[in-house]
Amino acid sequence: MAFISGLLIGFGTAFIIGPVFFTLLKNAHNHGVKGGIYTAFGIIVSDIIAVSVCYFFASNLLDQYIDQDWIKLVAAAVLLFLGIKFIQNPVMIKMDENETGAYHYFKSFYQGFLVNLINPAVFVIWIMYIGIGKSTYVNSFEVWIYLTGILTGIFITDILKSYGSEYLLSKLNSKILVLIFKIIGIILLVLAARLVYMAILK
Repeated sequence: MAFISGLLIGFGTAFIIGPVFFTLLKNAHNHGVKGGIYTAFGIIVSDIIAVSVCYFFASNLLDQYIDQDWIKLVAAAVLLFLGIKFIQNPVMIKMDENETGAYHYFKSFYQGFLVNLINPAVFVIWIMYIGIGKSTYVNSFEVWIYLTGILTGIFITDILKSYGSEYLLSKLNSKILVLIFKIIGIILLVLAARLVYMAILK
């Protein structure tokens, strides 16, 4: 049951629209399905690293400091910065000419790896999932089964996105992308305001 719950969450997580989402679609478009699959491998490897770091280090710190006001203010500042960035500078996909060769497939791998690993939101999301897992399941084995389900769902969905990249890109025109990013930015600003309220006014 833990694996199935994680798998469903993984399916939903893989469709969060952000730099990783667009990197995979771009590489699948430019380098074919194989380029998308290599990008998916890069993403899942970096996710495994992020999960390990969050589980063994960050989650313990989070348990100790999550209720402190300064943590809420720091988180609000991060969300504020990201929200403004999303609204002012929406990320667009730039398509290159189709390229082939082993080098470009390796490039697809490390692009997926780096874009995912350097994204602070990835660690925030995994800390949240680990917290949910620890509060839901009795022992660490079940928590890891749950997290494995999430990772599996993300990887399967990324592979499917590689095969469906042309269709997805045909539906995501420039105006829609700008609108999506502005909506995400507004949501982040609202979340930042809520954290400030919780830290100062509540």
